[in-house]
Amino acid sequence: RSQPPRVFEPADRRGHAAKETREEEFATRRANQELAEIRKQQLAHQEAEALQVRREREAADAAEAARRRAEEEEAELEGDRHAWRVEQEWLRTASDPGPWHRRLVRSLWAGGEAVDAELPRR
Repeated sequence: RSQPPRVFEPADRRGHAAKETREEEFATRRANQELAEIRKQQLAHQEAEALQVRREREAADAAEAARRRAEEEEAELEGDRHAWRVEQEWLRTASDPGPWHRRLVRSLWAGGEAVDAELPRR
């Protein structure tokens, strides 16, 4: 005996359609979860890169500030050395009156007054 082809009843069709809908919803939900996870990973990666760039920039700024401070200190030390040399030269010339003929010429040029060594500029 041959049986006629089976025809789905309306209840069967609803169950089949509901099963397909559930599978589609599950697939859609799964795809959305995967996309959300990918976006989350991308955001974490971008934040890590931004943090690395910020740290590198801060390190470069700190190095530049340290270099500038060192240059300023070196310039200040050089100025102090120069002032010390000038003061030592003044002390040497002030403590040594020099030969009598130079003192005489200086005195004549100064209008008869005793001439002291010039004070260094400070």
